[in-house]
Amino acid sequence: MNKKYSELAELFRSEKTDEEILDFLLNFHKNDIADMLAGMTEEERKRLYHLLGAQKTADVFKYIEDPRKYIKELTVESAARVISEMDSDDAVDLLENLDPQEKEQIVRMLDEDAKKDVVTLSAGLFTAPGGRVSPQAIEAVKDVADISGHLSRPLNKALLDAADLVVGLAADHKKVLLRQFPEMSDKIVTLGEWAGTNEDVADPFGGTQEEYDACAAQIKELLTKALAKLD
Repeated sequence: MNKKYSELAELFRSEKTDEEILDFLLNFHKNDIADMLAGMTEEERKRLYHLLGAQKTADVFKYIEDPRKYIKELTVESAARVISEMDSDDAVDLLENLDPQEKEQIVRMLDEDAKKDVVTLSAGLFTAPGGRVSPQAIEAVKDVADISGHLSRPLNKALLDAADLVVGLAADHKKVLLRQFPEMSDKIVTLGEWAGTNEDVADPFGGTQEEYDACAAQIKELLTKALAKLD
């Protein structure tokens, strides 16, 4: 046990207040604190994360080759706050190596304040306005959202001009848009491209409930991968 950790361990096990322990911690470089984590108990580390806060904890994790073990010691809310403070490349690498369920939970909570400023709209290339959603589509996403009141809208230039990002489900959608609006090539992608898989999402229109369910699951998976790549 090195001297630095011995001093910190002694403080944790003393009657010192959180403020006194934090003052002690601020004397060390984040790399030194990262080195101390392995010798601490889980309860000591949890107290340390609480004292440091999300930003300083993220700075400490930057010096750990594989911080998955320590991320798992945090609640989902705390893990999301820490990851949102990490460099984008480090955050993506960490998320990609988490269990799928844990990753999905964290991605859903990442930077909620920023997500509140995001507006999403659905529009179709070959659709009439005011069309109702099919019962199969409603059933396929019922655990995520209630879309029973959604009405179709055709895509138009005004919507494209207002958008920061236009996401099509298949390469054919992208090709149609680029033929009409080549000047917008920098913001038109497919969902597969955005997620980094380059796969298309097949249109389940007229298909079985199983096909709609599979489509919904594929979209959810691709969105999770795409959102994990955001800065």
